[in-house]
Amino acid sequence: MGLDACWTKVALVAAASNETDLRTRDRLNVLILVAGGMKPEQAAVALGHSPRSGSRWVARINAGGIEALRHRPGSGAPQKLPADQEEAFLARIDAGPLKSDGVAVLRGLDMQRILAEEFSAHYSLPGVYVLLERLGRRYMTARPKHPDGATDEEQQRFTDHHTPLFSRKSPGPIRTRRSG
Repeated sequence: MGLDACWTKVALVAAASNETDLRTRDRLNVLILVAGGMKPEQAAVALGHSPRSGSRWVARINAGGIEALRHRPGSGAPQKLPADQEEAFLARIDAGPLKSDGVAVLRGLDMQRILAEEFSAHYSLPGVYVLLERLGRRYMTARPKHPDGATDEEQQRFTDHHTPLFSRKSPGPIRTRRSG
C-alpha cells in the first residue's frame, strides 16, 4: 500500500515542520521517506520503528489525514481517583493525620482508608503506592510530631525509631545494591 497522491513529500515536510507533537512528527518523518520512494517497512526500520509501523501509518494517513497519526491512548482501566480529586487528596495527606485518624503519621493503610472513605476510590495497598508515586510522592524517612505533644527527648526517640512515609518527590530515585 502506498501513500495517496495528495501526500507529497513537500506537503509532509511542511506538516512535520509545523508539528509540535513529537510522536506525530516522528511518524511524519517515516512517511516523508515513504514519499521519497522507500517502502513503508524500510522507512520505519530506518528511523527505529518496527516494520509494521510504517504500513500502519501509511494506512492511517490515507484514511484520516494527519489527525489519524496522533497518539491514541490505550484502553486501560479508568482511574479510580478522578483527576479533579487528585489535588484534594494530596492536600489531605499533606495536612497530615487528623485527630479522627488516630495515628501520628499517615501510612499506606491509612491513605488506602482515606481514599475509600473520603474519595470513594478503592485501591489495593500496592495501588496506593503507585498512585502516590504518580502524583509525585516519594518514600523517605519521616519527621513526625507526637499527637499529644512530647518533650524534645521523647520526640527525638520517636523520630529516630519511626518508619518511612511518602513526601514530595526528590530529583531522582535513590538506588541501593543488594549484596550476595
